[in-house]
Amino acid sequence: SVLVPMAEGSTVGDLVNTPSVNVERLLVNFADPNKEVDGARSEPSTQHPFLSDKSVREALMLASDRQTVADQLYGPAGKATPNILVAPEKFASQNTSFEFNLDKAKQTLDAAGWTGSPRAKGGVPIKILYQTTINPLRQKTQEIIKQGWESIGVPTELK
Repeated sequence: SVLVPMAEGSTVGDLVNTPSVNVERLLVNFADPNKEVDGARSEPSTQHPFLSDKSVREALMLASDRQTVADQLYGPAGKATPNILVAPEKFASQNTSFEFNLDKAKQTLDAAGWTGSPRAKGGVPIKILYQTTINPLRQKTQEIIKQGWESIGVPTELK
């Protein structure tokens, strides 16, 4: 209503409406939170016992139901995406993709030697501490993600 006269009367440029550039994402700690180096934990010089394995990260991605998060928590404004840069659309990568596939996630872990329930390899168990801010939307996201991860044999504690 307010924008229509501006759009119709402009001779200088185009009025463009783009979706929000805000995205929610998970950040992965690649360092070992259990190993102490000079009095500090999670030092970059250490490797995380299981998140340093690309197969584990891939399985977690496959077990993360982004579409349900978008649909249930964000409604029509939500869009599941593998990208950090989502707008303007011409800058969003067309070379990235994601899928929600629990069977493929389990197969990925099995093939990499992470077996059992809970999953473990060489005596190292996969157990995730998933932390976020106190925010109802993020906490609901955590619960959706936790469901997928636990269904592939990855115990997940939420904080």
